[in-house]
Formats: sequence, C-alpha cells, structure tokens
Amino acid sequence: MQNRESGGVSNCIADVAPIGGDHTVNIDDLTTVILHWGACSCFPAQAAPPSLSQVIADAGLTQSQWNEFLNVVANGSEKERQNYNCWLQRRISHCEVCPACPSSDPFEE
Repeated sequence: MQNRESGGVSNCIADVAPIGGDHTVNIDDLTTVILHWGACSCFPAQAAPPSLSQVIADAGLTQSQWNEFLNVVANGSEKERQNYNCWLQRRISHCEVCPACPSSDPFEE
C-alpha cells in the first residue's frame, strides 16, 4: 500500500491513508489499515496475530482503561490524545527507553 501525494509518495511509512498524504499519522491511517486487514498474497502465511483483548491484557490494561482511552481519542483535547497515545505505545511495546510522554501515565491506578 502506498500513500501518493501530489509530488510522489509520502516519506512517512505510517502515513498510509489513501487520501491526502497529509504527513500526519492519525485515525484515517488506522482506518485504512483496518479496512485492508487480512492475509497478504505477497507474504507467506504467518501465525494469527494476538486478539485485541490479548494485546490490551499484555499491555497491563483493563477493559475500563481501554474504554477510557477510546473516549479520550474520540472526545479529548489534542494534548490528552497525544499523552494517551504515547503511554499506550509505551505499554504495548514494553519500551523502557522511549522518549518522555507529554504528561504522567493516565493508566496508572
């Protein structure tokens, strides 16, 4: 999948939304990935990826925390979305040396 813009292809590999090439990775890019989810004929079959429930659990999050994340993505300020996204990425990747997130971990209880 390539992201074409008026001058060629975006240099941001995660900017995959077919419309725009806006140099921003956002919900449009996530939607594009979800709509194209599934086996790819150009690669050999691989083991099934973990379910979303398993990814959430592996990140140490509860269903309530996941629902809170979804609410912030839908209704939060840009600063809140950035902070939640940063912490979610840290937890999913189990990154210990990632750059600092904008604020404290919203998933800490």
